[in-house]
Amino acid sequence: MPPVRNTPDQVALSAEDGDYTVGVLLSATPRVPHIEGMGLENTNIAFTERRAIQVEDYCETSVPPVYAGGEDNGGLHYPYTSLGDFRSVYGRRTGNCGYLLSKRQNVPNTTFSEPALFSVGSKDAELVAKGIAYKTNEV
Repeated sequence: MPPVRNTPDQVALSAEDGDYTVGVLLSATPRVPHIEGMGLENTNIAFTERRAIQVEDYCETSVPPVYAGGEDNGGLHYPYTSLGDFRSVYGRRTGNCGYLLSKRQNVPNTTFSEPALFSVGSKDAELVAKGIAYKTNEV
């Protein structure tokens, strides 16, 4: 991402091909595991083919008791996923092991905006395909 700076009423950006001034700048960056430089290559921790840390149902790695959560274990890339991963690890560590990654469903998907928009659960087409009755509400 090239250098970006705010001006009083716009955003200024300098790129290789010139300088730009825009009213709004949207930057979409991929969410990938942040494991480089941690020295994990010096351990027996297993990785997925996408270079995420491989975990089992409670986020435990191939080297117990090391756990990996959030984007590092290759799961869904939503803010609420890390909370679910915490629940899995906490459950395993406290003996209350009811929250499994394999049973995770209805992860909230939020678009951070003003006003805030969000969704939870299946989409209409998925429910119709499964023959599940449902009700939608609109604001």
